[in-house]
Amino acid sequence: MKIAVLMGGHQSEHEVSIRSGETVISALKPHVESIKSVVIDANLKTWRIDDEPFHPTVALKTLSSFVDVSYVATHGPFGEDGTLQGALEAVDARYTGSGIAASALSMNKAASGGIMKSQGYRVPPFVTFAKNDLDDALEQINELGWPFILKPINAGSSVGVSLIEDEEQLREHVARNPFVELMAQKYIKGVEATSAVIDIGDKPEALPVVEIRLKDSTLFNYEVKYDADLVDEICPSTLPKKVNEEVQQLALDAYRNLYCKGLVRSDFVIDKDNNVWYLETNTSPGLTETSLVNKMLAAADMDLGETLFKMCEKAAIKV
Repeated sequence: MKIAVLMGGHQSEHEVSIRSGETVISALKPHVESIKSVVIDANLKTWRIDDEPFHPTVALKTLSSFVDVSYVATHGPFGEDGTLQGALEAVDARYTGSGIAASALSMNKAASGGIMKSQGYRVPPFVTFAKNDLDDALEQINELGWPFILKPINAGSSVGVSLIEDEEQLREHVARNPFVELMAQKYIKGVEATSAVIDIGDKPEALPVVEIRLKDSTLFNYEVKYDADLVDEICPSTLPKKVNEEVQQLALDAYRNLYCKGLVRSDFVIDKDNNVWYLETNTSPGLTETSLVNKMLAAADMDLGETLFKMCEKAAIKV
C-alpha cells in the first residue's frame, strides 16, 4: 500500500501536527510499500511532498493519482474542520478519519455540545459570542455564573482555553484570544477523563479511559497538555469501574451521534458525585510521543503501527 501522511496546516496547531505526522510515518513504515510526507505550510499556500514544494491544487492531484490513501494527521482549523476533507473528496482521494460533515460538527464545540445535549447527555451550559459582541453577551454570561471556561468554538489541542474569574479578566482574555468565535462554558470542578473510539474491525470499539490529574494547575489547557511535569495522565484509569464504563459508552455515543469514522477521541469531566459531563470530540486526535491516544493503545496492548495500517486499509476501500 502507498500512503501519504498529511501534517502541518494552521499556525495554531502546526507544530503539534508535525509531531503527530512524524509519529505516524515512523509507525507505518514497516507496514507499507511506500510512504510520503506531506507538510502543509502554516499559511496553507504551499504543500511540501517529501520536501518538494507544490501548489495545493497540484499536490491534491498528486495524492489522488499516486497514493492509495492519505493519513490525515492535521489538527484544528482547516485540517480537522471539514475543509481539508472536502478538498480531498473533490479530487476523489481516499483519506482516514471522519468526513466533511462529521469533522465540521465535531470541531464546532457549540454544535457538537448542542447535539449531545439534545440527545439527553450532560453538557455544561454555555454561551457563544463573537469577540466584538462581548458586551451584548455579558448578561447571558452573568447568568451562566462565575468562574467559567473561555474557549474558542473552533480549535483543538486546548488552544486558547482559560478559566475566567471576573469581568476584567474576561475582557483581557477575549482581547488577546486569536479566535473570533468564542464560548463561555460553565466550569465543572472535577477530574477530566477521555476515551478514544476506533473502527478497524466489525464495529467501533472504545479504548481504555485516561484519567487526567492536574498537579498545580486548575485547567487542562495547551501548556499543561504538552508538559508531563504539570499533569498525570493515568491509563488505565483508576476511576470507579462504573464511571469508566460510562465514559467509554459516552465516547461511543458521541462517535455515532456526530457520524464519525476512524479514530476519534472525546473528552469529559467527572464531578464530585461521579456524574460524567461531555465536553468535546476530536476527530483527528494527536499522536505525538506523549499523546493520550498512544497511552490508550498501549493499555489495550494494540501496536500503533498495526492499528494505523488497519485504519488506512479500511479508509482505502471506496464505498
